[in-house]
Amino acid sequence: MDRSQKLKILRSMDTALADPALHQRKSKRIRMVVFATAWLGFFASFLLFFQGLIGIYLPILASLSGVLLGIALFLGNSIKQWPLLAEHVSRESVREQISELET
Repeated sequence: MDRSQKLKILRSMDTALADPALHQRKSKRIRMVVFATAWLGFFASFLLFFQGLIGIYLPILASLSGVLLGIALFLGNSIKQWPLLAEHVSRESVREQISELET
């Protein structure tokens, strides 16, 4: 991992530690959008299947919807775990690492 990636991750952690509630709200919104998109994809693939329009797009759409559903589940678990993890991360140490990488 190079310096720019570390710096980006640490800055994102710093903003998340500054306002954990805002971080959770943003993550929940992203999760809901991904979840809704996944279910729309599943619904569309079932409609295509039952209308007899089976082609190459049907398995692609169903697979993409499954991947999106997995991402939504991962985000849901991350949202639930964040309050516990935030208690054990020191914002000062994150800021120190940011200042070390910026110099």
